Amino acid sequence: MTAIRQSSARWSPAAGGRERFGFGKSERCIEGPWAEGWLEARHDILDVGFALSDLGWLRTLLGVRARGAALSAVDIIAPERVANRYPDDLREAALAVPVIHGDARTAPVPQSSFDAVTCISTIEHIGFDAAGSTADSAFARWRTLEETPTTRDPKVTVDVLAAFARALKPGGVALISVPMGKGGAAPIQDSLGYFTRQLEYDAETWRDIAEAPGFRLLEQRFFTHIAEGEGCWIEADDPAALAHQTAWLTRHATGVALAALERL
Repeated sequence: MTAIRQSSARWSPAAGGRERFGFGKSERCIEGPWAEGWLEARHDILDVGFALSDLGWLRTLLGVRARGAALSAVDIIAPERVANRYPDDLREAALAVPVIHGDARTAPVPQSSFDAVTCISTIEHIGFDAAGSTADSAFARWRTLEETPTTRDPKVTVDVLAAFARALKPGGVALISVPMGKGGAAPIQDSLGYFTRQLEYDAETWRDIAEAPGFRLLEQRFFTHIAEGEGCWIEADDPAALAHQTAWLTRHATGVALAALERL
């Protein structure tokens, strides 16, 4: 599978795409700048997973909103529940974003209403995560790795992409990033020491995104983490280049895949 590139000048970590970059950083140094480039001239944006999104990505979204775009969100967590995580200079703006409460697959999102749907490091959690019922965690979590579910419904990705297709206007774009590696239900441990899992995509499961019905693939890019020294990133050609590694209880993903899909 070869990468499809846009001819327009969008985000690139380095000329030629094969230089090492992002030293000491997680995949967030790739996802946010890449997605921001695609949001130029997009006026109605729906973000999936807004409430607990990476703060750098949150700042990007709120910056796009401040420049005049209409920003809405869909989430299983109400931002008010996690308001203390937002920096003082972002809190008021974050809490002002209208949020549709519910699972991205079934939430009552207006149809054919958005120029862009952004789903940055979120789709891999859908089907594993549920809203927490205790005060110490926004999500339902397990105390031991052995308690965590090891599978999710194989239709999750297909159903999520179908929901994105319904939400987008024709010509609108879905911007998606996922962890990629050996594949499977990779366990993660949160900041409180609790466990859950996320889907680590591989060549087979990636096709559910890249070949989603109702969409045309505009761009796909793949990056692998090199663990030497403080760690860094380098662009790869395809999922096979990431198949030797996994984010099994690592601090962050060891591979990341990006897709821009146009709604037909």
